[in-house]
Amino acid sequence: MNTMRIVACLCCLAFLATLPACDGDGPTAPGDEPGMSWSWSRPRDIKPTALYEDEFGTIWAADAYGRVLSYDGAAWTHHDTGLETRLNSIWSDCGEVYAVGDGGVILHYDGETWERSQAPYPVDLYEVWGTKLDNLWIVGNAGTILRWADGTWERMSTGTLESMYAI
Repeated sequence: MNTMRIVACLCCLAFLATLPACDGDGPTAPGDEPGMSWSWSRPRDIKPTALYEDEFGTIWAADAYGRVLSYDGAAWTHHDTGLETRLNSIWSDCGEVYAVGDGGVILHYDGETWERSQAPYPVDLYEVWGTKLDNLWIVGNAGTILRWADGTWERMSTGTLESMYAI
């Protein structure tokens, strides 16, 4: 390939990369099966930092401004958490939701209201996960591992100050 052809190809690729990928209803999946298509839409000002799909098929999204949204397959619902703190992880079971974020923030949604609590000390929390509501775990900065025990978050000894990002 000559230099001009390479430059032209790179310019075309750069142009295509700048086109919006998720406007409107999105692209339709290939295939001729009737009614089979996919689309992705989200409120434009939301930049998700965490996503989780619960057992009912609801998708939960948390973002860098303390906002939580849920998607039931038809529409997004905004949940007012009362926060402006970055949320890093979200998890759900049996219609209840937990989200964690910077500064030790822990949010719990019981299906009606959001309740805020704090880690036992101020530390950024990166992930919340569990197998069920009475078996929840949180990890974060400075070797933090928290476990839900007897109605409170209990700090587990890790022997490290390394940050933990996933469970």
